[in-house]
Amino acid sequence: MLTGAGSGAVYIMRWFWWRINAITEIVTMVVATIVALILVLLVDDQQVETAILDGFTVKLLITVGIVTVSWIVTTLITKPEKKEVLRAFYKLTVPGGPGWKKVVDAAIADGDPCDNGHGVTWQMPKQILLVFIGCITIYTSLFGIGGLVYGNIILGVGLLTLSSICAYLLFRIMSKLNLD
Repeated sequence: MLTGAGSGAVYIMRWFWWRINAITEIVTMVVATIVALILVLLVDDQQVETAILDGFTVKLLITVGIVTVSWIVTTLITKPEKKEVLRAFYKLTVPGGPGWKKVVDAAIADGDPCDNGHGVTWQMPKQILLVFIGCITIYTSLFGIGGLVYGNIILGVGLLTLSSICAYLLFRIMSKLNLD
């Protein structure tokens, strides 16, 4: 678990910030592995535990902190990917968001519309909303059915009604997404 601690942020940030590059990802994996090995082989859990946190949790936090600092520093001191690579990635995946604005603006200034040919734009806010509504739909339906099974009819019907409303909203919003 320690070898992957802190590296998830890099893989997520790739979609929101154009500056993340291959060297950032490699350094993240190497630093996480080295820190994990040092903490597992050379540091006993009792040496780092606190009154509030057990030793493993402290080691996890240490790893996340060191890995995060290392990937941010690496990103800032290394050269970004070539503009052609960034534009090709953008056209293929449309990561969007404010972190890619500089790449898109530069492409447009160079006469490259930076379009993937389908007119798809960044839809992450709606997609996050859909995930949230989907979770509510699933859990209210599960607990609603559970309420009915255990004889709590009012709770069951109420939760299933809420689940139905959420499912309706889910499909309504999905129909407005540009999925081409």
